[in-house]
Amino acid sequence: MLTDEEINYLNREILAIYQDMELDLIIDIARRFDTYEKIGGSLEWHLKKLDELGSLNRETVKIIARYSTRSEKAIQKMLKEASFANFDKRTLNKARIDLETMMQSPAMAATFEHSYQELKESFKMIQTAAQESVRQSYMTILNTAYLETASGVYSYGQSISRAMQKMADKGIYGATYKRINPLTGEEKIIHYSIEAAVRRDTLTAVHQTANRAVLAAAEDNGVNALEISSHLGARVSDTNPIANHAGWQGKVYLIEGSSDEYPNFVETTGYGDIQGFAGVNCRHRAFLFWPGISKPGQAQIDLQENRQRRELLDQQRAMERTIRQYKRRRAAAEQCNDLKGFVKADRKVKEKQKQLIRFCNDHSLPREFEREQIAL
Repeated sequence: MLTDEEINYLNREILAIYQDMELDLIIDIARRFDTYEKIGGSLEWHLKKLDELGSLNRETVKIIARYSTRSEKAIQKMLKEASFANFDKRTLNKARIDLETMMQSPAMAATFEHSYQELKESFKMIQTAAQESVRQSYMTILNTAYLETASGVYSYGQSISRAMQKMADKGIYGATYKRINPLTGEEKIIHYSIEAAVRRDTLTAVHQTANRAVLAAAEDNGVNALEISSHLGARVSDTNPIANHAGWQGKVYLIEGSSDEYPNFVETTGYGDIQGFAGVNCRHRAFLFWPGISKPGQAQIDLQENRQRRELLDQQRAMERTIRQYKRRRAAAEQCNDLKGFVKADRKVKEKQKQLIRFCNDHSLPREFEREQIAL
C-alpha cells in the first residue's frame, strides 16, 4: 500500500512532460516576436506575421505530438501503480486473499482499461484546446502590438513586452469551462492552463483508479464495507454534505445497505458525484474493511482545525501559482530579447519564493517544490 505522499507523486512524470510542453509552446510563440524588430507594428510587419500563422500551427502540432507520444507509457505506468495503491498486503493475507491473483482478475483488467481510456480522452481534449489557445495567443499579441503601435499608445517593444507578460500569466489553455453561480445564475468562463488541467486530471485519475480497484476487489471477494481515509485540510462546504469532505472522511461505510453503526457509502459520501468521494481533485482513498475483524485506523480530525488548514493550503496554492506565472514571464521575455522584462520577472520569482518560504515556515506547512515548477 502506498502512503498519501507516495500516491500524490505518481503523476509527477506526466506532469513534467506537459509542463515541458506548455513551456515549449510559450517559447515558440515568444521567439516569433523580437522587441528589437525595426519594422514592428507596421502594416508590412503585420501582414508578414499573419503569413507566419501557418508555420506556427504546424510547429504547435509537432510539439504536442512529441510530448503526447512520451506521455503514453507514463500514463500506463502511473495507473498500474495506482491500481495497487490502496491494498495492504498484510491485511489481505489475514483475509486469505492473494494480492497478485486478485489483481489479475477480469474486473481489475477492466478497471485499468477504463481509467486508461478515460485519461487518454481527457488528454486529447487538452491537446486540442492547447492548439486553439496557441493560435489565439499569437493573434492577440499580433493584433495588440499592431493597434497599440499604430495609435502611438506604446512603442513596439513596450507593447510586445506587455502582451508577452499577459500570455505568460495565463499560460496556454488546456481546458475551458462554463461555471454558473447557483445563487445569481450568472455564467462565468473558467480557463485552465495546460499545467493546471493536467495536474487536475492526473490527480483525479490516480485516486479514481485506486478506488475503483478497491471496489472491484470488494465485489470479487464479497466485502461489503470500506474505510475512507482522512487528511488535514479536506474540502469544506457549509451547504452541500456531499461536497463537505471534512464531514464524511475517516469513517467506515457499507457498500450495500446501511446500519446504525455504518451508514451507506454512496448516500453519505456522494460517490459518483463530481463533488463527492473520488470526484474531481478528491484525494480521499477507500480501503477494504471487515467489521468485527478490521480495526478503524484513520485519524479523526477536528473540523475547525481542518477548516483552518484548508484556508492555509488555499493561500499556499495561490502563492505557488504566482511563482509559476512569473517563471513563465521570465521564459517568454528571454525568448523575445526583452532584457528589462526578464530582469523584472526574475526579481519577482525570487521575491515570491521568499514570501512562500516565510509563509510555510510560519504555518508549519511543507513546501511542495513541484508545484512551483513550469518545467522539470
